[in-house]
Amino acid sequence: MARRHLTAFIALIVASLFLFTGLVHFSALPQVSWAHGSNEDAVLYVHYDGTEVGRRNLKFFVDHALHRNIDFYFIINGHETQQVFPDAPNIHIIRRDNSCYDLGTHGVVLQQDNGALMKKYKRFILTNSSIRGPFFPAWARHIKKACWTEVMFSALKNNVKLVGLTANCMEGNRDEQHLQSMMLATDRQGLDAMMPSLQCFGDRDDAIVNGEMALTRRLRDAGFDAMPLYSGYFAGQSPSSPQAFWDKCTHGDVFLPEEYSGGMDIHPFDTLFAKIVRADLDKEPLSPVGMASIHQLTQWADESQFSSYDQC
Repeated sequence: MARRHLTAFIALIVASLFLFTGLVHFSALPQVSWAHGSNEDAVLYVHYDGTEVGRRNLKFFVDHALHRNIDFYFIINGHETQQVFPDAPNIHIIRRDNSCYDLGTHGVVLQQDNGALMKKYKRFILTNSSIRGPFFPAWARHIKKACWTEVMFSALKNNVKLVGLTANCMEGNRDEQHLQSMMLATDRQGLDAMMPSLQCFGDRDDAIVNGEMALTRRLRDAGFDAMPLYSGYFAGQSPSSPQAFWDKCTHGDVFLPEEYSGGMDIHPFDTLFAKIVRADLDKEPLSPVGMASIHQLTQWADESQFSSYDQC
């Protein structure tokens, strides 16, 4: 009898050691030590180390987009990345399985630990490594107007609860019009309204239809406005409101070769970031001239050592 009690006791001790040393995991997500600094805003950046272009976009972001006045959460789908991140109190790395697609990943992380991130911060930027930026002309840098997070948050006021770089107006179909989801700025109210569209998606079509295309509609149906920052917002006129823009906007995806108003390519000085990773194309996402512009501006930003630490 005593031997059986001793055996049971030893088994209990061993099980406890496994639990406390982390050898047994019961959570689908890693436990994250959320930041406790004074910053009120957060950037969530999703990356999967699957393509060379995506890795280059991540490196460009780390080199040029980081600054100390916002908390950055790099979410590494697939756990591994070649990128080395700076050691700073406002930079955090979350490693997880490669699932849910980018928008779904944002939703999973935001809802982790009973919504710890949503409770901590007031404003949020959701983005990923399909885009490269930020890009600014020299004059903006000279006058200290080249802080990309300030630009993204600048339109987030009054009834505007969702800000994006560009819109896809889907030939004017209100149910399908949406801000393109590679970079979005919002606040707590906006997140609450669109959270049903930030769930874990099982395939790419689901992520597009019930994620990207649905979240703008959900937010507008909740009585809020959504607004893009590109010059196409004005389109030769001055809309009285975001609603007036959506009422008249009919163009499609502008991040395609020569698909931006009259046969132009989108320009990164217009949109801050350029989408150059697309799973739906078997060719470059911009024309040869457009891609040459991206490569040249990338080189100039690197050579000039542009830093958001100097601007934000």
